[in-house]
Amino acid sequence: MCTGYTKVNFLMSMYIEAAVHKYIEFYNNRRIQKKLTYLSPVQYRKKVCA
Repeated sequence: MCTGYTKVNFLMSMYIEAAVHKYIEFYNNRRIQKKLTYLSPVQYRKKVCA
């Protein structure tokens, strides 16, 4: 039975998934935006909701 996945494909998909999660964390928590008064999206939401 062949599923089409090899060890290399599995490791590559794990690498891609980790890279996407890392980018999402950066995009939401560390990326500064001028239109949000130079805060990250998470910092801005915390400021607005406080």
